[in-house]
Amino acid sequence: MEECALVACLDFYSHKPGNPNARTEIGGLVYQAKYGKKQGERQEAIQVLTESAVSYVADNPLLRHANGVAIIPRREQGKEAGPLLASIAYALSSELGIPSVDLRRGRTTKKAQKDIDLDKGDDPELNQRSTMVVIGNSRERVLVVDDLMRYGDSVREASRTLQTAGTTEVMALVLAKDLTGTRSYAPGSD
Repeated sequence: MEECALVACLDFYSHKPGNPNARTEIGGLVYQAKYGKKQGERQEAIQVLTESAVSYVADNPLLRHANGVAIIPRREQGKEAGPLLASIAYALSSELGIPSVDLRRGRTTKKAQKDIDLDKGDDPELNQRSTMVVIGNSRERVLVVDDLMRYGDSVREASRTLQTAGTTEVMALVLAKDLTGTRSYAPGSD
């Protein structure tokens, strides 16, 4: 990913390779944290993922180098971040002393970045370039956190937005990579 200095994953897969019906440990926790029916189980999954993310960043000298943390906002304009990403951002901010960078959805466009299909001729430049906006000040080196990454479009979009706001180095921590994200970009297409 050209826009990010580093993209790290707690688990490279959200589902076990060769078995799309079986989630990995991290993939299962992400699913439970986002969609779990029982509040106690949801909270436990959020806590485990938050502790794992903070520990991973604290132990990684490259990620620990960040001096700001931002989370990928929900697709809907004006919606606050979900409890999973909000918990991780708060923990990173308070436990590691990394201030938050407020990244939100701005204007809406025809398609969400992750729904653009290059194989069908969709042009990412025309559909959505920067619908995210930075509210307030950015930081020099920002760590972007997302729960699942399929093709990397949301992280790519956040990176562009942050760089436009003055960030010089963007790193990303993704909890798990979605196995279906196999589309590749042609050089120079992005």
